[in-house]
Amino acid sequence: MKQIAGGYTHPNILITEVTTKIKRMEEMKKALTNCLTTEHCFVINVLMKQYEELKNRIEEVENELCKKVEPYAHLVEELDKIPGIDAILAMGIIAEASANMSSFKDERAFAAWSGVASGNNESAGKKKRAKCRKGNPALRKMLIQAAQGAIHCKKSFYRSKYNKLSFRLGSKNKAKVAIANKIARVVYKVLAGDQYKDLGYMRGDPREERIKKLLFELKSLGVEIQNHTHQNIYSKRDVKVEASGIVYS
Repeated sequence: MKQIAGGYTHPNILITEVTTKIKRMEEMKKALTNCLTTEHCFVINVLMKQYEELKNRIEEVENELCKKVEPYAHLVEELDKIPGIDAILAMGIIAEASANMSSFKDERAFAAWSGVASGNNESAGKKKRAKCRKGNPALRKMLIQAAQGAIHCKKSFYRSKYNKLSFRLGSKNKAKVAIANKIARVVYKVLAGDQYKDLGYMRGDPREERIKKLLFELKSLGVEIQNHTHQNIYSKRDVKVEASGIVYS
């Protein structure tokens, strides 16, 4: 992009900037031949300057945030260990919730104040489904964002719990809010002075149960599975079958 922004349009020059392994280099040269004009170079140059300017502004703001949050550096470090939460998101959580948890009775009260706790709808001794309680909208948004990242972390408790809840509740959004609730409780404990402890992968995942059932059926048919670790299979993308690992008898 920088070469194009500088006015270079010849395919032999542009192809030298390709760092990835591409087998069909000749087809790429054809694709870059006579496809760029001076107008394209001008527009890309303007957009690249805008990108660099915004990038520098973001770095300037982040550096200022790091200076302001120095007294809470240990809390940021602990919150950063939670799946789905990075340093910037941890700063935002501390800014909204503060580091003083004395105002909350327990982690449930903190989750309710954050807006990720289920509402109370009980009649005649029967509990019914209700919408989440109204809480801090900014903190709720950050916790949902953290949940979105946590459910994509492999070998994490939150991913396996999300799969189980989405299967049982029949709604991915509700399951995501439930994960945000669990993250809010962990955030409370960290801000209260405890250290984060990874819960590890949780059994009971519907996908895992199905894999376990299929493995049992394969063994009943006379197929012997060797060197198989049940907790290492999480999704279709992660499944790796080695020829040496399956023995037919």
